[in-house]
Amino acid sequence: MTLADAISVYPNPATDKLHIVSESMNRIKSIQLLSNEGKSVYQSTTSVKQVDVIM
Repeated sequence: MTLADAISVYPNPATDKLHIVSESMNRIKSIQLLSNEGKSVYQSTTSVKQVDVIM
C-alpha cells in the first residue's frame, strides 16, 4: 500500500473544513499544514485515525 492509498484528504479545494483520514490500520501520528507561502498554519502531534481541520 502506498501513502496515496493510505491517506485520504478531502474536499479539494477546501473552503472551511479539511478532512484527513487514515485508510489503513496505521494512525496519523503527526501532521503539519503549510500555506502557499510556506508558513505553518496547522500542526498536531496527537495520534488519531482522522483529523478535521476547521479553517
